[in-house]
Amino acid sequence: CFCGMTNFHRFKLGFDRTFGLGEIADRTQEAAYQTAVDSQAAALAVLRPGIRAEDVHSAYAQVIQSAGYEYPFRCGRATGFSFLERPQLVFGDKTILQPGMVFAVDGSVTVPGKFRAQVGDSFIITDDGYEQITSHPKALAEVII
Repeated sequence: CFCGMTNFHRFKLGFDRTFGLGEIADRTQEAAYQTAVDSQAAALAVLRPGIRAEDVHSAYAQVIQSAGYEYPFRCGRATGFSFLERPQLVFGDKTILQPGMVFAVDGSVTVPGKFRAQVGDSFIITDDGYEQITSHPKALAEVII
């Protein structure tokens, strides 16, 4: 997680990537990573003003659980002067998203005791959707060093 390195004019931004060193020997890691990417994409498909925070998490969680992985931690959180602010993109948070809110939206899969795949970026809610603030390639070939 590069969270501690992503400050912009005193504001904190979420930015996460899982990087691989060399070749991937365990192909289950490849599947977990792709599910993380897909779960973030599902969250972004519903991210917009007027939707409840927990509905973003629901789209994210459905992808992860449908792929056979454990129930996931929160999909994201608001950011600002700290790395963890409210609202959070998690079940139970019924906050209605509004233009101007800034969120770190993650895709994440944990294989207990073995591996965690994480992709995350920051987004500003706009009048009709969102604007992406952080960006880095997510394709597996581009995160293998």
